[in-house]
Amino acid sequence: MLPRMPLRVIAILAAAGVGGCAVATGEIRGGELLSDAGSGSTTTTNDLPDAGTVTWTELYDTYFAPTAQASCTAIAGECHGSVTELGAIGSGYVCGATKDSCWAGITSSALPRFPAPVPMGGSTSPTTTTLYNALHPVGVTTAGQMPLSSADGGTGYEFTPLDLARIAAWIDQGAAND
Repeated sequence: MLPRMPLRVIAILAAAGVGGCAVATGEIRGGELLSDAGSGSTTTTNDLPDAGTVTWTELYDTYFAPTAQASCTAIAGECHGSVTELGAIGSGYVCGATKDSCWAGITSSALPRFPAPVPMGGSTSPTTTTLYNALHPVGVTTAGQMPLSSADGGTGYEFTPLDLARIAAWIDQGAAND
């Protein structure tokens, strides 16, 4: 079920490419325009630590699974668990409840007006992908970063340089679902 917001307003926000999630109180937070993947990060893979070979299973278990540190579905019914949740409406990204459904959501878009968070087959410029630019690095606060802070009802997880390097390496290595 969607948070208390008229369907007409949700449709307008979604059409405008605006994202947000509801906090535990039911209040909508976020609503900032989501970044264009090409205009976000100035980080390159040369700026990141060497992460070696990284698998989707490792990333899912560590970051994106329902009980993981930066879960995409931490706020039940509010973020990226299904196409009807506010986070998905504002981004086109649906994680789903399994490793395979989350991978499918990261490498394709549930809503045609949005790009896939990571192009199918990965990218040789992983730091320019929508996924990479949506993540919340340690000590940096920019509107629209995920996951939401703990004050906003999210996990509050901040990605370290090594975390970001692991995600960038997986994207650079083809973004395969092992």
